[in-house]
Amino acid sequence: MKIKDIFSAIADLFYPRLCLCCGTALTSSEKYICTSCVASIPRTNFHTGIRNLTEESFAGKAHANRAFSWFFFSHESPFSKLIYNFKYAGNYPLAQYLGEMYAKELYSDEIELKFDYIIPVPLHTKRKKERGYNQSYYIAKGIANVYGGEIKEDILQRKEKTESQTKKMRFDRWENIKDAFYVTAANTSDFDKEILIIDDVTTTGATIAACIIKLRESGYKNISVLTLAYTS
Repeated sequence: MKIKDIFSAIADLFYPRLCLCCGTALTSSEKYICTSCVASIPRTNFHTGIRNLTEESFAGKAHANRAFSWFFFSHESPFSKLIYNFKYAGNYPLAQYLGEMYAKELYSDEIELKFDYIIPVPLHTKRKKERGYNQSYYIAKGIANVYGGEIKEDILQRKEKTESQTKKMRFDRWENIKDAFYVTAANTSDFDKEILIIDDVTTTGATIAACIIKLRESGYKNISVLTLAYTS
């Protein structure tokens, strides 16, 4: 056993690492979430061809070539702790870890995804400063580790700090976010690039629809979406 593994085992003995979902002690081979909880993730399986609620959330507003979400989100679910932990508790490495987990599952299911640019849904500068990071950027890093693609934060920008979407109804979310983004000077040679938009949770689809619309208005043609969670 390596020295670092010995120290890690001793640390786990006195300060056990706990599963973020169920609170049980993690083994040395587990990280953030135990094997049992990984198996119990409420997966949407939207990529298998069943009814795709993530795609439907954009209906009437915007069109994505492909759109998937990994698991169903509800505030009562123990899996909501994963979102809260990387979004509000500063645990941005968790966002990257989950992004990579999701990408590996898609890859193992033989979902062929190829992207030139991966665009995290941007935060307003003030909100990013308050949080210290953009969680969608780290999800994107996890996706890129599996599927490749260049993460681009200079294409899509947020022009104003909108009110939180959390407690807003569907129409109010759209009114709040529809003009919140803009695209920087676009290179016409990029218009045929495969674009992937990344966000943490799809609820009404308003935020992502606003991003898609601005990208398409600027000339980008091939746009897909991945989010970690879907909630209605």
